Amino acid sequence: MLGPQTIQHPGLSCRWYAWVTRIVIVVAALTFVACATRQNNDGAASIGQRPNRVSDRAVVDCVLPGQIRQLGSQLTYLSAPRVIETSVSDCEIRGGSQQQPPAASAE
Repeated sequence: MLGPQTIQHPGLSCRWYAWVTRIVIVVAALTFVACATRQNNDGAASIGQRPNRVSDRAVVDCVLPGQIRQLGSQLTYLSAPRVIETSVSDCEIRGGSQQQPPAASAE
C-alpha cells in the first residue's frame, strides 16, 4: 500500500507528537513577535535606528581612524588616519570624527 506513513517510536503516542508540534509552532510565533521592530512615539524604529535628519546628510570632512596593516607574518602596524568628505551619518557609522574647520584669524 502506497501512501503517507507515520513513524512510531516505541512508547510514544501520536498525541505526544501533536503536543510537541503545537509547542514548536507557539515558540516560533512568540520569537517572531518578540523580534519584530517596534515604533517609538516619534516614528523612529527603536532598535539602533535614528530618524532621518537633514543634518545627518550634510557633507563634512571626516577623519577616519588608521587601519591595522600586516606585512608578512612579523610586522604589524597602524596606518595614518585618513580625511574624506562624506555625510555625518556615514562618518559616524565608519567610526570617524568630524574635522573642525580652522579658526578664523582676526587680522
